[in-house]
Amino acid sequence: MRRIRGSQLKKGLLFSVTLVSLGLLDLVTTLVGTTYCGASEANPVLAGVTTATPLAFVGFKLLTIAFTGAMFYKIGNARVSGISSRSGVYLVQLTYSVALVFLTAVVTNNFIVVATLA
Repeated sequence: MRRIRGSQLKKGLLFSVTLVSLGLLDLVTTLVGTTYCGASEANPVLAGVTTATPLAFVGFKLLTIAFTGAMFYKIGNARVSGISSRSGVYLVQLTYSVALVFLTAVVTNNFIVVATLA
């Protein structure tokens, strides 16, 4: 039983690190695209902040990335300790998958935009 919990913890940590890494890639590619290539932020909430005060944009993104990574890691630990129901486990897995696919698409798009404009 201990071995299963350890492997599940490692799996949750790996996913959180992957999610944080994709968030950091999004941050870096967005900054490179907006600063050096003339691209614009597609998110209307962050569009003005990105160009007006890049430091505020970086701070906001870093806080968001850290919060999201910690939240998914904490949820993963709750699953390991047996707190979640079966439907809760499926919901967490679905949320993990959606977040991973979405961030992968965002980072891929950013790389394409930077490569096209560079």
